[in-house]
Amino acid sequence: MNEKLQNILGKKPKKGNSKLLYEISIILLGIIAGYFYYAQFLENNLEPVIVTDINIDDDLSKFKDVQSLDLQIFSETSYRTLKIIGEIPVEPGQTGRTDIFAPY
Repeated sequence: MNEKLQNILGKKPKKGNSKLLYEISIILLGIIAGYFYYAQFLENNLEPVIVTDINIDDDLSKFKDVQSLDLQIFSETSYRTLKIIGEIPVEPGQTGRTDIFAPY
């Protein structure tokens, strides 16, 4: 009887080891597949960056004269229909706490 009990207790089931082996192999296959996907397929789909030339004539000297500014937007009807909502000028009230370290 004692020998039978030792034989039963001495033998460990190998299902736990095989389950761990399957989990590790699935994770490794996923990592390898992800690497190939990102390294090969996405690299070919990227378009090259085209650098455009910078126009050197862009400077603030065109704002020196007020007459050179285009002020026609102020005469349009869409601008004239805008309405002021609220008080102008805005007068700030009492905000914040007088003592920032007070417990209230």
